[in-house]
Amino acid sequence: MNAGHAYLETKIATATPQRLRLMLIDGALRLARQAAEAWAGTNPGDALAPLIGCRSIVAELIAGIRAGSSPLADKVLGIYLFLFQELTEAQLRKDVARIGGVIRVLEEERNTWQEVCATLGDRPEDSGSHFTEEIVAPAFLNTSSGTAQRESVSFDA
Repeated sequence: MNAGHAYLETKIATATPQRLRLMLIDGALRLARQAAEAWAGTNPGDALAPLIGCRSIVAELIAGIRAGSSPLADKVLGIYLFLFQELTEAQLRKDVARIGGVIRVLEEERNTWQEVCATLGDRPEDSGSHFTEEIVAPAFLNTSSGTAQRESVSFDA
């Protein structure tokens, strides 16, 4: 295992649920930008892998929301479902404009989660306790039993 991989693994293993979500959003944003650049460049075939990767990350974000747990959770779920649909349509139609829309939404989502991380801190004990939402860890962090771990994180309402 190289040092960069070990660092990333440690960073993921020690991150708070809100920081994990921000990391996923950052990854989706990076891949969406790569896909848009590939389509705009001389080799549009290079857009497929980052587009599929971005859609996979959005699927992880969807899986991390417990539908019906709160009106806020349902609204966020709707946003992520919209992004997934737009990424699918962009791939089918090779539509760079749809990717541009996805990038704008992901940038806004990133800003929101940066504020959440700044408010709650990066240590679980830093979190306030006004409003609690359940966040499911991404599938790649599943336990050896194959079930996702659930953690509570507090959000100021």
